[in-house]
Amino acid sequence: MNCSQRSPLKKIFKNDYIRQLAKTVNALAHSEPTIFVGRGTHLILPRHAILSVQLMCKRKRRIENLSNMLSITKAEAAAKVKTIDKEHHVFFKEVYLRQKISPYEFDLFINMDHIPSGPQVARIIASAFEQKFQMNFKTR
Repeated sequence: MNCSQRSPLKKIFKNDYIRQLAKTVNALAHSEPTIFVGRGTHLILPRHAILSVQLMCKRKRRIENLSNMLSITKAEAAAKVKTIDKEHHVFFKEVYLRQKISPYEFDLFINMDHIPSGPQVARIIASAFEQKFQMNFKTR
């Protein structure tokens, strides 16, 4: 078999994975307020029912953060970031048929290079949630 050909079994697994991902995301979303991180859940759930947020920062900062978090060298962290980015791109290309993610798919896009504090970012997101859904985030 040519290496570039995909086995039917792999295609079935991928389709089953996508179907299960969508079922799981929908079940969790309808059970209670839920925060999803990654895997394109903003593309699965209805736009009117979600607050879609993308956090980003420069590659250099991602490498530094990963290096500190995992206690590895910057070179090791750079290699991991490269692998993560490649896998992310492949996932979105294969699952959602997208070459790249558009910032227009999100309600809120936060550059962590300029707002580096996690608690500050959480307050911004909570405020956006309250504004979009006209409810107090703390009382839910």
